[in-house]
Formats: sequence, C-alpha cells, structure tokens
Amino acid sequence: MTDKEIKLLDKAFSDARSASRNAKAAAQNQLNRMKKFPKDFQKGTPQGDAAYAELQRLGKLASEAATKESQAKSQLDAAKASLAEVKNADKNELEAFAEGKKYIPTKSKKEEEAGKKPKLVTEEYIRSVANANPEQIKNLQQLLKDAGKNLIGVPYYSGPVDGIYNVSLGQAIRNADAEIKQVETESGNVVDRNAFFEEIANRGLAVPVVGAGGTKLPIPTGTRTVYTPTEAISTINAVSKSILGREATPEELTKLMASLKKAQSKAITTTKYTMIDGVRVADTTGNLDEVQFLSDIIKKNPEYDQRKQGLRDVGKADLVKTAVANGLDLDKTFASQLPIWTKRIENGEDPEVFKQIIRQTAKIGLPDKVSKLLDQGLDLDAVYAPYRNTMASLLEVNPDSISLSDPLLRSAIQGDKEMPIYDFQRQIRKDNRWQYTNNARSEASDVAKTVLRDFGFMG
Repeated sequence: MTDKEIKLLDKAFSDARSASRNAKAAAQNQLNRMKKFPKDFQKGTPQGDAAYAELQRLGKLASEAATKESQAKSQLDAAKASLAEVKNADKNELEAFAEGKKYIPTKSKKEEEAGKKPKLVTEEYIRSVANANPEQIKNLQQLLKDAGKNLIGVPYYSGPVDGIYNVSLGQAIRNADAEIKQVETESGNVVDRNAFFEEIANRGLAVPVVGAGGTKLPIPTGTRTVYTPTEAISTINAVSKSILGREATPEELTKLMASLKKAQSKAITTTKYTMIDGVRVADTTGNLDEVQFLSDIIKKNPEYDQRKQGLRDVGKADLVKTAVANGLDLDKTFASQLPIWTKRIENGEDPEVFKQIIRQTAKIGLPDKVSKLLDQGLDLDAVYAPYRNTMASLLEVNPDSISLSDPLLRSAIQGDKEMPIYDFQRQIRKDNRWQYTNNARSEASDVAKTVLRDFGFMG
C-alpha cells in the first residue's frame, strides 16, 4: 500500500461524504417545503401523495449515501491500518533475524480463540499472490472479476484474467480485505479470506461467508435510520398538523418520539443481491415509512374522529352552496356520488375537486363561452349575475327567485356572444311577466301622458 493509493482511497471517502451531505440536504429541502405549505401536500391527495413519495425516495437515497460514506471510511481506515501492520511486521521480522530466531507473526485474540492459523496481513498476502503460479493468479483474478461491485459500488477487479499479476489485482485484494475486516468487526468472528472470495464470486454481495468453526456470516448491507430529536419533532408536528390540524402537544411529542425511535431502531433496511440471467438484481426490504407509522398512531386520537366529522359537515355545506350556485340539487343530482365525496373530504381531499365536477355537470348544453368560464372555476350565478340582477330589477322580484335555467336569462349569452344590457332590458320588457309590474304600468302611464300632451289635451 503506497501513499498514492492511500490518497485515492481518501478521495473516494471525500466524494462519498460529499454525496451523502448533498443527498441529506435534498431530503431536508423537500421536508421543509412540505412543512411550509402543508395544505398543498395533504396525504391522500394526488399532489400530497407525490410529495410524500418523493420525500421517501430522497430519504432512501440519503440513507444509502450515508452507508456508502461509512463503508468508504472503513476501507480507508483499513488500508491505513494495513500499511501500519506491514511496517510493524517488517520491523519484528528484522529483529527476529538479528537475533537468529525464526519469525512467527503474532496471532490476534480472535484467531487464537478460533484455533486457526493467523491470516497473513494484506500486503504479505499480496506478495504471496504476486509470486504464485499463473494458474493460481488466474483463478483469483476470475473470482474477483465474477464478484462484480463491492459495497461502495466499485468493481472488485476490472483488469485482465491472464494469470499475470498486476497492480489492479493488488488493489482488488486490499479492497476485499477491508470488507473482511468490517465483517469481522461487526460480527465478532473471523472470516476466511479464500471462502470470502469464493462466496462473493458465486452469489454476489449479500450472501453468507464461512467463518471460524463453519459459522455462516452475512455481509452487512443493511441500513438503519434513527431521527435526531429535531428531525423527529419536525416530522411529528407535520403529520399531526395534516391529521389533527395542529402540532403535537409536549406530552404527545414525548410519547410519539419514544415510539418512533423504538420502531426506527428495529427497522433495518436490508438489500439482498441475486444473479438473474447474468445480471445482479438488488431487492430491498424492511424500510419504515415514518409518516405512515405516525399517522396510524395519531389517528387513534378521538380528536381525529371529531375533526373528520367537522370536515365532512363543512365540506358538504360547501358542495351544497356550489350546487345551488349552478342551479342544481346536490342530493338529487349527485345522490350516488355524495357519500364517496364526503368520505374523501373527511380524509383530507380538497372539496374543490368535487365542486369542479358539479360545474362540469352544470355546463352541459350551455354555450361555449359559459362552459369556458365554468372550467375556470366560476359558478353559473356569477356568470349570469349582471343579467339576473337586471331581470330582478325590471320584474321587481328577488334575484334568487329567478332560476338559473330561466329561458329569458339563458338567452343573454348565446355562443360566444354576450347580449348588451340595454338590449337585454328590451327583451325583458317583451316578457309577459313584465306587464304586471309597477314600472310597466308607470312606463305605460308616461307614454299616455306624452300622447295626450302632444295632442294638446294636457298643459
């Protein structure tokens, strides 16, 4: 292991750390955006579900990036330790020769407990490979090439399989030894190097390797995410606000944080690799959906049922108002859909979705101009308001008493043209209802007086 190789591993760790920080920042930005505009990202709505899915995806990427950062750090530390071992071994070997003794490498505590020969340190093993016969070198090259990519996504060995030792093979051995050390550290057992090489070549990364005493040891590819107190509080308050319309109380925070931490501690995301038609396929399982987990707990609060009832009542009242504003009877026209609509509203869906369905129904058979206005979110009573008020004034009635389906009112807008108010007033005066009004009688009286005055019967 040279200083140059150490620098390469150090750069790999630096890149992995940078990627981890960027991934975490992206997930945090998505979370902040959803917290800032909670009404726009309510769970159960298309936009909200998409936002939650994106947050989950970014969180998963951040978790995987953090794992790669940790693994790159382990490889770097192992490489530095390996270099130190070589220096110490060389020093001890020289001292032994100077004393005329045979040099015997010191066994580690784990190796002594396992009752097996000490494993050669990495650099010694590489030297032995470099001096091995071509067939042995070729076999090792093939094993490491078949293994595909290592824990940080880099191929173990991408050099030629020709039985000739090269620098790439030495680096591949160093990387593999770094993973073996990680397995040994985390499992507390000794892993046989040759068995490790054979297993990763045959079955990919997440397969068992044979350790001391025949013990099967899984290569660790699992990840676990446990929120910091700040992250937990932020997530809990966001979920509570979307479900209960308020943030969690201090007492609720204490209980929910404890439950979340316990669930996250047990939820280990594992990745299993299998070979299918020559392609290594990753299957990831065991991920915890923190938002869903918290939602299930918070929805057990009696306050949730009360709020659902409130949302249902307010939502239906809003729909009734829109139906009336478009000349429809909500209970009669939408009898079969109404229970479904109110259920979706109580689950947090925006009533505007159903109000637009009411408008789409109301516009059937109407002129294009009116249809376009309804598509923009206007109601029929707003579209016809100027004409309705003019009718009410001339007919001397309450505007609300004039049906939105009144033929005279509908005649005010034809195709893409709107009738001028003056012309519409003339139309109203031709309607039979107008002749019974006071302003009709007054207008008739004024006409009669004008005629009499013109013929000199009035001064």
